[in-house]
Amino acid sequence: MPTTQQKLTLNEWLRICRFWYNRQLGERFNWWSQNRCPVNACPLVCHLPSLKERPNYYSQKKQLPLLKKSLVTVEWSGEELNFVEVPSLTLQEVCKRVDRAFSRYISGDSQGKRSGKPRFFFHEKLNLKGLSQKNQPIQDAQGKYLPNKQSAKSGLNKSWLDAAFGQFFSIFNYIAEKAGVAVIEVNPAYTSQLLSYRDKFVFTDCSIREYWDEQEQVLIDRDINSSINIKRVGLDEFPTIKRRKGKPVIVDSNTDYTSKQVLSIFRGLEKPASYP
Repeated sequence: MPTTQQKLTLNEWLRICRFWYNRQLGERFNWWSQNRCPVNACPLVCHLPSLKERPNYYSQKKQLPLLKKSLVTVEWSGEELNFVEVPSLTLQEVCKRVDRAFSRYISGDSQGKRSGKPRFFFHEKLNLKGLSQKNQPIQDAQGKYLPNKQSAKSGLNKSWLDAAFGQFFSIFNYIAEKAGVAVIEVNPAYTSQLLSYRDKFVFTDCSIREYWDEQEQVLIDRDINSSINIKRVGLDEFPTIKRRKGKPVIVDSNTDYTSKQVLSIFRGLEKPASYP
């Protein structure tokens, strides 16, 4: 079994490989959308973008030496990734997997059977290292150490590591790739508090598991609501939130454009037989 440090290292490698996979996939889809047109119609007015060479295994693999020269910043989260930490053969294997997935989508296999379009999955970024840290010691005015609930936290720490969440996402990523799907980590800040169809903070306490919306006459489950927000973050549809005077404030939002679609999801769920 890997040690705790090894698990954290493998989880970091996974994050970098996932970013590298999605970046290559995005380059290929951009090329695909900009260098094709319908065969049965011709637009009267069209914009001709500058032609680019089709990305392939070798051209994308050549980017690795440049990416290793400095930290790579993830635009949506500001996170910095160090490609030097991941073995070169591992990063090159990611290039091969992207090439195979995209080739199956464009050309098909040896029998001409095309696979589905490679997709992106979103999940909350878990800080396993932070979740398993020890509680800080507590002292009174005389310097005497007080109970800091570390004994209970120790059991929780062990549970986090025994549950092997890092391994879970590794397996999840592998299975998703076999299905032609990419997995993306997103910043979960405020996704569990904000309604996914209205800019209102409702789930402000962990004890609140459901919310009855009197205006819409619909029951909102906290976990389902949070998962929808996670997807909105990945699609860059989640509101921009900043803290002012210690409170979260929404400064930019397009929630109104997707509210009907989100509400249809909740209304499609089974409601209780009787609810006030």
